[in-house]
Amino acid sequence: MQLVYNVAHGFCKLFTGLTGPLCCERCLLHRAGHPHGSAAHLRSGLQRHLQRLLRLRREAPVGAERHPVGRVRRRHQFELLRQRGRRQQPGLPHLRAAHHIIGLNDQLLLFQRRRLQRYGTAKTAQRLQPGLDQQLQPGRLLRHRLPESGAQPLRVHAGELQQHGPEPRAVPVSPRQPVRIPVRPMNLQSGFNNLLAFHYAIDLINNNSDPDVSGFKFGGLSIDVCQSEARAATFAFSYTSGTGICGYAGFTDLVGPLTAVAYLTDGSAVSARLATVVPDSTVVSPDATAISLSSRAFYPRFLRVVPPDSVQIDALLDVASSYNWSVVSLIHDTTPFGLAGKAAFEAAIARRNGSQSVCMKYIGAGAAGSAISLAEAKAALQSASRMAYVNALIAYLPEQDLRTLLTAVRELGLQGRFVLLGLDSWADKMSVVQGLESAALGAVTLRQTYFTVPDLDRWVAEIGLAPARRKGIPVDWLEEFWQHTLKCRLTGSSVIQTQYATVCDPSGSLPAGALTQNGGTYSTILSAFIAAKGVADFQRAECGTTATDVCLYRMPAATRLATIYRYISNAQWRVLQGRLGNDSLLFRFTTDGYGDRGYDVLNFVRSGSGYVYNKIGYWRNRYVPQAGQSLATYGPDGSQLAATPSSACPTGVDCGCPGDSGDPLALLPKPDVWDRARTPWGAVLLALTTLGALVTLVAIGFLAYAFPRKVQGTAGTNYLGFACLVGILLIFAINIAFIAHATPVVCTIRRFGLSLVYCIVYASLLVRSVVNWTIYRAAGSPGEGPSFTGLSHPVSLLGLSICICLVSAMLGTEWLILQRPDSVELVAYEGVAWSRCSPSSFYDEGLALSCLYPAGLLVAAVVYSLLSWDADLTDSRQVALGLLFCAGAQLCWGCVSTLTGYKWRDPAIFVANLVAAGAVLLCLYVRKVVQVCRVSREKSSSAEDQNIASGGYPTKSISMDDIKITS
Repeated sequence: MQLVYNVAHGFCKLFTGLTGPLCCERCLLHRAGHPHGSAAHLRSGLQRHLQRLLRLRREAPVGAERHPVGRVRRRHQFELLRQRGRRQQPGLPHLRAAHHIIGLNDQLLLFQRRRLQRYGTAKTAQRLQPGLDQQLQPGRLLRHRLPESGAQPLRVHAGELQQHGPEPRAVPVSPRQPVRIPVRPMNLQSGFNNLLAFHYAIDLINNNSDPDVSGFKFGGLSIDVCQSEARAATFAFSYTSGTGICGYAGFTDLVGPLTAVAYLTDGSAVSARLATVVPDSTVVSPDATAISLSSRAFYPRFLRVVPPDSVQIDALLDVASSYNWSVVSLIHDTTPFGLAGKAAFEAAIARRNGSQSVCMKYIGAGAAGSAISLAEAKAALQSASRMAYVNALIAYLPEQDLRTLLTAVRELGLQGRFVLLGLDSWADKMSVVQGLESAALGAVTLRQTYFTVPDLDRWVAEIGLAPARRKGIPVDWLEEFWQHTLKCRLTGSSVIQTQYATVCDPSGSLPAGALTQNGGTYSTILSAFIAAKGVADFQRAECGTTATDVCLYRMPAATRLATIYRYISNAQWRVLQGRLGNDSLLFRFTTDGYGDRGYDVLNFVRSGSGYVYNKIGYWRNRYVPQAGQSLATYGPDGSQLAATPSSACPTGVDCGCPGDSGDPLALLPKPDVWDRARTPWGAVLLALTTLGALVTLVAIGFLAYAFPRKVQGTAGTNYLGFACLVGILLIFAINIAFIAHATPVVCTIRRFGLSLVYCIVYASLLVRSVVNWTIYRAAGSPGEGPSFTGLSHPVSLLGLSICICLVSAMLGTEWLILQRPDSVELVAYEGVAWSRCSPSSFYDEGLALSCLYPAGLLVAAVVYSLLSWDADLTDSRQVALGLLFCAGAQLCWGCVSTLTGYKWRDPAIFVANLVAAGAVLLCLYVRKVVQVCRVSREKSSSAEDQNIASGGYPTKSISMDDIKITS
């Protein structure tokens, strides 16, 4: 039987000479000893088979169709043998670990013997039979190194690693010479450790070290899928369909796909993909925790020896409840992992609905489907820190995002602000907190319960570079692991680690601690043993004295795989009882298909001059604090706190949690009236509006002083010009009310004053535009015009504009009477109690509607100024230009103040006022000041001086609003 294990956490290769870098699958067939068969079969049999393929390739006719590995599609005897054997022979049971396959070697070799005797020619049997008659020694290894399917293979390593045996030799499968393959750095933290643990488990099973699985022999196939879901799916499909793996179609002649009884997969993504490709086969994962894998509809035969993330959520909620943390913030990303976790938290809290319930404040971070950035982590932390009563923060993030969050904590100076709670993705990993210890101090994390296996360290210490000590590990992998572990270079290695100066001693041994035991190694051993225990239970209950492969072959295909799954899922095993003693636990799968192993609750604390994870409790269906241990928390300065911080909603305050009563805004910070004026953008806007007001005052004073006081004629518009300047000054002044937060006085000024100051400017310019249009229309030609009396007098024109403004004043007064602005409303916005003019729900819309009357005056003024556009000696063009700026500004702030967030509304009005007042001031009156200065400097004739002093229009006089720059 075989156990297939996907060990690929980083054993990846790059092929030179191909298009782009390709990650190579590497296959390992680990075989145990048995009196039947021989290692010579693995060496000579496979090598002869490859040589036959090469000969057929050379003899193939021109244009013959070839397979990717060079085989010719023709009905030659050897191909017929292979096809018939695949169709008619029963599958031998294999356990598959998603990078490994374990199998009964005697059954496998006897199967090869029967096939040769039945289908092989006399010549073929004569060549391969001797290898089947010799005894198979322990530690046999069949290895292929090929690129992914469909690519031209670079070379094939075929042979065995046995005591005093030859090294695998390269057999070219293409006319070119073998290409040296550079190797990427190994994943020494998890990938290779799990691979060693898997080989260790197979050795224990085959050496009858456990009575529950004694008498059974298993082989193993390891596949490196290079952390790629697609490669895992390709491997599973290719292997189960009989088309081969690792680029070699003939591989399934030696390890038939029907001999596998279980797949062992690393990682949630690889497990999910593989389980969908082989839905009828049993898939056992040592470390997949994704909540989605619990769905029996999509993954009917998926098992895992670790609890899913939903169980971690229950554990975290129990830990929070034990410290009376009734309100907890949760930071999650927006990937499927984070969103599933949020949904699981909501479901778990809904199930509790009692004294053990915890109120969660969810804070999403990051763009959809991507990891969070540092800026996004800072924004999430700032949102959490605004809730002053919340001091516990769950970081529901994958490992790669945890350091980003801790970096944000440090850069924001929030050390000690929260007690961080982490999943088993954090556990006891120093790599997460390295360099960020001050930000992680006091954190509480979960770690899957596991125990170190002293015998595993002994087994690893026996590994050496000599063929007899390799334990079936590929020589190139072992050499690379050896060099990285001992920090030395190994001369003669296929991949020499040139960064190390010391030369390795080939006869040495690995040091103590070369293998880092953790939850992954423990889970890998557990996965292999529980799968083997299920097959052993099946044999004893269903087969009796009948061989396992024959027993399974007699079953219908659909029943065979279902039976294997049933026995593995119902298996119970006392974990390494003879080696762990009292630490051994009775393992079984729950009805939901996971191992209920529980969690250790850890606390990251300072210990002397360093930092450690201290175990403070244990969780298995409930949280049990460890005697003599307590939670250590730290303040902003890194000193340990005497008491555990609280994280609860104060009495009488509504925190938005079920059952709360009181003021929901009582604990939210309330901004000061002038808070916005102290911000950088507020200071800039105040500086600009102050500058505009000063320029307006200078213009009023200069024009009042420098312009002639005696006005001749009746058509002057001097008073309208000064009225417009006063309106501009008031617009700049009213901006103060929009930089301040709402108070009753501020709201009164806003509601009454905004439309009125606009009316003062627009009414003056409207009357002026009408006068300009009337003169232009009555004039026969430029420079001529009628004489005005009555309404053309400056006082009459000023009185007309005042009457227009009184309408706006009446409307504003009526609004203040109907809705008294004697109170403001507080609204929760971005973690603060935002003050708003009442009624908050309609205040911005009402302010925009109050400016409809000035907007009508604006439109009329624009129309009249455009009608007199061609009047050369009037300012109609400048008036039209200024009014168009006003129209655009008013339209923009009306949209922004009613459609966007609160923090953008008042600043939008502020900026619009700056633009409107500044445009009119620059287009008309700054320009007018320049004209007066220029005319004053000109020492013209007395006739020209008299013309300027007379004021009015060309037929009468020139007013201050009609001075033109002359050449």
